[in-house]
Amino acid sequence: MTTTQKVFVAGLGLFCLISVGFGAYLEDKSSDRTIEPPTVIVPPPRPRPQHPLRQLIQTVQPGAPIRYRNLTLFPLVRRAAPGNHGIRTMDEALSHGWITISEHRNASIGELLVRNDSNHVIFLMAGEILKGGKQNRIIKQDVLLSAHSDFIAIPVYCGEKERWDTDHATFKSGKTVAEPGLRRMAAGSESQDAIWQKIDGRMSETEVASPTQNYQALYENRKTRRELDACVARFRHLCGRRTVGLVAVTGHRIIGCDLFSDPELLSRLWDKICRSYAVNTLGHDEHQKRRHDDIDARDIRHFLNNVFSSRLTHQNTPGSGEATRISGSVQGHALTWRSDVVHAALFPGITILRKEMHRPELYR
Repeated sequence: MTTTQKVFVAGLGLFCLISVGFGAYLEDKSSDRTIEPPTVIVPPPRPRPQHPLRQLIQTVQPGAPIRYRNLTLFPLVRRAAPGNHGIRTMDEALSHGWITISEHRNASIGELLVRNDSNHVIFLMAGEILKGGKQNRIIKQDVLLSAHSDFIAIPVYCGEKERWDTDHATFKSGKTVAEPGLRRMAAGSESQDAIWQKIDGRMSETEVASPTQNYQALYENRKTRRELDACVARFRHLCGRRTVGLVAVTGHRIIGCDLFSDPELLSRLWDKICRSYAVNTLGHDEHQKRRHDDIDARDIRHFLNNVFSSRLTHQNTPGSGEATRISGSVQGHALTWRSDVVHAALFPGITILRKEMHRPELYR
């Protein structure tokens, strides 16, 4: 083979190698363009569990109301079989010596110390009145005490403006719950001065005198106690085995609602809660006493459903469970434990707009 032929063959081979390599390169580039990255399937977010209060409201229905003077109560009956959590009340705990309530070492108007020495879970309801100590107190917030808890500080209001002494070192139950107006103010964290003004107004309206401006005196006055007892007796049979709450109406206004998951706990507190609402019947004239209410079960349902459009905000609680503040079309508070409602207090919200209301006159 001549030199020229050798050069030709070598050049041809080099050309073939270059062609094959370039073709492979183009194929690789073409593959890069056509092969798509693997598809990553992201599962949809898990829906947030509904708040226990909203779940509970879906399972209750208003029962037939009972009227007495200017007050009407609608029982709230649970369709599903309710449970019993074995929670005990403050009155039971104090009568059996299960809990200890005392002043701070440096006593404060706004706080008391509470310890649970028993095997029971104890519920202290917002609005319950404690007698004794340096002055009577009104519990400001629902508190759930776990078994054998250490001392915890609970928030309270003063219910006896003109006393601060050590004549009554221990506390006992007043066996009463403050009226809904005061409980609504507590739910909104109103000032102590505002609470005192409300108490002064109620004492003046009912003509009950107390040298220490003791709110408990309103419930212990002979005349008012007789009227309140008659009112409570009228409503007592409304509390049935599936009754988990009540809505109170005075005149043409809804004034409040108390709701529980456990009917047994409600039954133990029923008389105290009824007495709280019965205070609104005091001081009304005969015309108001005979006035018929114009609110029906449909209106009660609408009021309860307003919870679904209201804002639920986590709130600190000194005891067990989870506390929620409710604001908007309905305001109030709820205490939940083990995914159930220990207690919820609901009041008509001050932010309701006329266009959002089913019947505006109910909330005036």
